[in-house]
Amino acid sequence: MEKVPNTRSILLIGIPTRGVHLSKLLSIYIEDLSALPVDNGCLDPTFIEMIFRELGLD
Repeated sequence: MEKVPNTRSILLIGIPTRGVHLSKLLSIYIEDLSALPVDNGCLDPTFIEMIFRELGLD
């Protein structure tokens, strides 16, 4: 974290099955250390798999 000048440039992304919970916990921890908000979100890989199937890339 000491190499990141601004935590606003950090985005934590978790996948369902515990990754989302972990990204939220990490963002809270980083916010406590830096006193600045950290964005986090969720990426559902099933949506990407569906797109690949539609494009014939699976």
